[in-house]
This record gives sequence, structure tokens and C-alpha cells, in this order.
Amino acid sequence: MIEQKHIKRGIRWKLLTTMIGLTVVLPLLLTWIQITIQQRFMADAIEQQTEIRRKILKQRGSYLADDLVRRVQEEMTVLEFGKANEICRLVVEEELGPDYVFVVGDDEYAQIEIPDSAQQIAERTEEYMAFNLPFKAGELQLVLHAGFSLKPIEAATAAYQETIGKQTMELLRTSILNDDVDATGSAVDRTDSIGTRAGEGEFCGSRND
Repeated sequence: MIEQKHIKRGIRWKLLTTMIGLTVVLPLLLTWIQITIQQRFMADAIEQQTEIRRKILKQRGSYLADDLVRRVQEEMTVLEFGKANEICRLVVEEELGPDYVFVVGDDEYAQIEIPDSAQQIAERTEEYMAFNLPFKAGELQLVLHAGFSLKPIEAATAAYQETIGKQTMELLRTSILNDDVDATGSAVDRTDSIGTRAGEGEFCGSRND
């Protein structure tokens, strides 16, 4: 009789331990799956946003560079190098303008360098989207180089990634809390029920056996 009580008590504790273990493990497993899926969606969304920003910059940069080379060509054709230089300076100072402009001839002599020399630009570690447009001004064969920094795109991408990351973690935190509450309540109800049934001998026969 005593041995049978020990068996019943052992079954009850084993079931209780199993239910508690599932209560802890299942939410963690589901959370890991959610994180993995969310990270994939996040990576795809960030890549798409970055690609869109690059396309916008390319379209805007192409339009500005084409317009700039036309204006510079007009001034340099009539040997108005000072006016051409001023046009480039004003364009670089514009908020959406290029970050540098320089005009180089076949002899690699820089006719225009705004805001720094071509050598200084080349030594920068910053990444640019460059537009190199050849043109002719009188007898001169020239190339206008205009570069747009990719820093704004990188900053926007980082900010977007941070926002999505915070939203993801908040959703997961809420999900974990809800799962813990539901699972704990369910586990307690089930273990109480199983324990009662075990105590009544349902799993080990009747008390008269």
C-alpha cells in the first residue's frame, strides 16, 4: 500500500515536472522561430529600402550632373572660367547638390576643383556615387566629375534598421509575456487535474487493487 502511494506520488511529480518544462521550453522555441522569421523579413525590407534610395539618388544625380555639365560647357566655351567655377561652387553648396565637382582636361590638369582637389577627394574613405561626363568646350576635351555622398543613405538605412529592430523586440516581448501567462495558467490547471486523477488511482488502478 505504501509502495503504491510512492508510485502515485512519483507519477504526479513526473507529470508536474514535464508540464513545467514544456511551459518554459515551448515559449522559448516559439520566440526563436519568431526572431528568425522577423530577421529575414527585416533584412529583405532594409535591402529594398536601400535599393530604392540608391535609385532615387542615381536619378537625381544624373539629372543634376547633366544640367551642370551643360551650364559649365556654355561658360567655358566662351572662356568664362570664373563663371563656370562659380556655377560649380553654388551647386555644391545646395542641400541636394553634389558633394564635389571637378573638371579635368586630357592633360589631367584640373580646370575646376570644388570644394577640394581631385587628389583630396580620392584620398577620402567616404563612398560616393560618381557621375563622369565628357564634354567639349572650344578646342578643349574635358570631363566633369560630380560625386554624391552615400552617407545619407547609410544613415537612413541604419535608422530604419534600428526602428524595425525595436518594433520586433517589442512585439516579441509582448508575445513572450502573453505566452508565459497563458502557458503557466494552463500548466497549473492541467497538473492539478492530472495530480487529482493520479491521487484517485486512475493511472495505477483502484485503491482496492
